[in-house]
Amino acid sequence: MANPITQQAARKVLKKLHAQEMSRKGDAHPKYAIYDGDMLLATTGLRHSSNNDIPVPHVAKDLGVGPHFVLEMARCTKEKKDWLRKIGK
Repeated sequence: MANPITQQAARKVLKKLHAQEMSRKGDAHPKYAIYDGDMLLATTGLRHSSNNDIPVPHVAKDLGVGPHFVLEMARCTKEKKDWLRKIGK
């Protein structure tokens, strides 16, 4: 994979999408939910790790977009409104 989605990039995107952590005590991995108003649009999870370079390719699929779109969001060229449009909301 030429430009893998790293945990660092995924965290930037989750912040930009105003993701809410929905993990419960004892969960193996932190889980996040992304809402538009009261409507749940997507959920994803990340590993517990201090290594920000860990690849997390599943995030793109969880968000319903391609990896290139996720990387554009991480690089600040796309916003939440662009993601909502992309997924048809």
